[in-house]
Amino acid sequence: MISAIVYTLKGEFKAQSRHLSHDKPDRFSKSQWHRSDSKTCTLLYLFYKWLIAAYLLVGMVVTLVDVRILGMFQWPENAMYRLKWAIYVTNWSSVILLAQAVMSAILVTKHYLTSGQSDQKMTKLHKIYWLLNNLGNVLGPAVTILYWTTVYDPGKLWILPIF
Repeated sequence: MISAIVYTLKGEFKAQSRHLSHDKPDRFSKSQWHRSDSKTCTLLYLFYKWLIAAYLLVGMVVTLVDVRILGMFQWPENAMYRLKWAIYVTNWSSVILLAQAVMSAILVTKHYLTSGQSDQKMTKLHKIYWLLNNLGNVLGPAVTILYWTTVYDPGKLWILPIF
């Protein structure tokens, strides 16, 4: 049994296994529940991808823009956190998730507009998306768990009231 594990690990850590290459790049543009006999993605899936990207973009804009200008919320007097925006790992993970969502929407749009003919080989866009997707899938939950278990203090931190 140990020899089987060692054999598998040796195969996984070979030089050719570290390259971002895939024999079916159209899998980056279709849902896992997509019918295998169809070449194109559905319009509903395309809409879903752009909706997620727009949602994350709005969230990013809200963290960057001072909404006191709009007169909608009462913010605390000390708004120095905008100057420190780039030092928080939560913000960087949000940037990675936003970039991943936008690239995913672009790949799905490209696939939809070309009826699946554009995904015959891996492009740089596929590879960058793959890398961002792997980073985002690890960073998102990890940063969330670390924040809520180590940083958050309900008595010290101010949270924007939604309702």
